[in-house]
Amino acid sequence: MNKSNKYTTVLLHGWGTSANTWNPTKEALIENELPAVSIQFPGFDLQDPKEAWGVPEYANFTISQLKEMGIKPPYNFIGHSFGGRISIYIATQKPELVNMLVLTNAAGVADRKEPKIELSKLLSIKKVKSVLKILMPEWAYGFLIGVYIRVMGSTDYKSATPVMRKTLKKVVNLDLTPLLPKINTPTLIIWGEHDTITPLYEGEKMHKGIKNSKFVVVKGARHNTHITHSKEWQSKVIPFLKSG
Repeated sequence: MNKSNKYTTVLLHGWGTSANTWNPTKEALIENELPAVSIQFPGFDLQDPKEAWGVPEYANFTISQLKEMGIKPPYNFIGHSFGGRISIYIATQKPELVNMLVLTNAAGVADRKEPKIELSKLLSIKKVKSVLKILMPEWAYGFLIGVYIRVMGSTDYKSATPVMRKTLKKVVNLDLTPLLPKINTPTLIIWGEHDTITPLYEGEKMHKGIKNSKFVVVKGARHNTHITHSKEWQSKVIPFLKSG
């Protein structure tokens, strides 16, 4: 048995999804003698946190869950989108816990000069709220803001509870770009060619920032490459994990 088979692969899902989306991946990894677990997060599979969390809180929660499971470090982390943010944070703040890192359509390095649609909508909502609060009575303000969010807000923002809306703001406002050069862990970055949520240039930015990382583009794929192009995705990820 090679080295990587000794370590558990930890699967971290994207925003608005659940740990169950990793089930086919987890089965494929286990079939290839790579033990794997997927983490359930507060606000998704589990009850909302009592107050708004950011990436650090989710990272700490992930580590605590692995300890509760009795799984000894180091771990291999695979992070998709939001889960990629958490993986990057853990790899830089607790590098001793990370054996290998896979970032698939990961979030966290959006160019603030050219914000993603979701973030720009959040900012526009904030501007509208500030203006309406001055011009309107409280009852009308509350009603109109609710309508505006339903019409103009991102899907993630509209579907979130109040505490998770605040959590989403904290999460997207943390730029992880400065942390990338601190990653010394063997890293595979795998991206969908036509991703519009975390565009391809963000994957290229991660590749440039993480020294000695490998970068793979899956043609025709969008944001959920590990699901829509699972065979090709697994053909890149499994050998990578077995190599370590």
